[in-house]
Amino acid sequence: MSEMRGIILRFSLLIFLMGCTVNSKDGLTLLPREYYRPIISVDEIGAAYSKSQDAREGIVPLLMEHEKISDAISITHDGETIVGLRLKPYYRHGSGEVIQEISSKTTIEVSNIIDDPRKYRILERLSKEKEQNGVSDLWLQEWTELRK
Repeated sequence: MSEMRGIILRFSLLIFLMGCTVNSKDGLTLLPREYYRPIISVDEIGAAYSKSQDAREGIVPLLMEHEKISDAISITHDGETIVGLRLKPYYRHGSGEVIQEISSKTTIEVSNIIDDPRKYRILERLSKEKEQNGVSDLWLQEWTELRK
């Protein structure tokens, strides 16, 4: 019985030591996860963008260049566009002037720019639902509530 334990112990020790060896073909040694971020490109891992093609090519990149905006989303339905903004923490109280500035730079009316966090989350959900399932009656109802 003790001979069997010795064999199992040696075998598990051998497996453990084989797993701990460094196998580096290109000279890089294993580092913590944070150090891999600069050396791995998006093309190597095949990551997909989370935003839709329209959002990347439309008004969202223009809004993301603004120094006070941390995230933006836009949805267009029947020729009307609603833009949701997520402002950086120190600029949330001055959202009125940011909205006026965006409205003057773009063709979007002030009433169609949303900076309320609850409405922003609704806008995100509506965008995902529209991409996945299309426009339903419930979607249209929430869309009209957002425009109020």
